[in-house]
Amino acid sequence: MAQPSTLEGKVAWITGGGSGIGRAAGIELARAGAHVVLSGRSVETLKKAQKEVTAETIPLDVSDR
Repeated sequence: MAQPSTLEGKVAWITGGGSGIGRAAGIELARAGAHVVLSGRSVETLKKAQKEVTAETIPLDVSDR
């Protein structure tokens, strides 16, 4: 049986990470050992997500250069 993969030492940066699929992905990536960074437009949504995911948060709008 294959060993579960680990993401120790890797960084996972998720845009749209404050809710939905992005937040769920952040939770799973953190469980796998990745250092997670969540980005999104809403500071409030990111704060809520940060309570569920051990992650850094960076508010940003990827459509704004």
